[in-house]
Amino acid sequence: SYQETTVEFNESYLKLGRLIGTGLDEFSDGRHKSAIEVLKNAKQQIEPTNSLIKKVGEKLDEVKNAVEKSDIDNSTVERLILVDEQNKETQIEISIMEHLIPARMSEIEGDLYFEQGYNAIENESYDDAHSHFSSAEDHFDTATTELEKIDVNPVTVYIESLLNDVNSLKCEYEYSESASDNFEKAARAAQNGDSGEAERYLDDADSNLSKMDTCRS
Repeated sequence: SYQETTVEFNESYLKLGRLIGTGLDEFSDGRHKSAIEVLKNAKQQIEPTNSLIKKVGEKLDEVKNAVEKSDIDNSTVERLILVDEQNKETQIEISIMEHLIPARMSEIEGDLYFEQGYNAIENESYDDAHSHFSSAEDHFDTATTELEKIDVNPVTVYIESLLNDVNSLKCEYEYSESASDNFEKAARAAQNGDSGEAERYLDDADSNLSKMDTCRS
């Protein structure tokens, strides 16, 4: 029935939300590997949740058709139309999550490599630094590419707010990628004994990182 399918969906949707929240909390606390594992589970939760929201839509259509053929008052029909709109909005939200979760996973991996690269530069392990920053750059590029796949319509007020967050993340990833590239070049220059060029690339990298604050202004 419509009610049973809705209950199943709500349980799956709440589980998805909890997994995403826990994964991002782990990331915020600096536990990169744990965050990635939790978000992997969130990614796996997308498919059953998406399947259930579609079933809810199908059951809702059946209810609407039955109501439209009956003598039930217009207020009931209007409520069902509102529920249908909310259902479609949730489907769009889940379609965004299909790309947002893998993007966040790539971001977290990129951040881990970035930290390793930064530590390597401080320890003057320039070959390691070059390798780590190269990997960071690749992961931030992958994250950006994943977000660019998001293409949704129609855009409600809620979906617009989600897309604003997506655009802010995309902006941050692009600056992170540029910073990784400049740190990578700085490591290579330092390895070659060109301290002046290394300093210039380090300044450029710092400039990239400082501009990330503008992504959410």
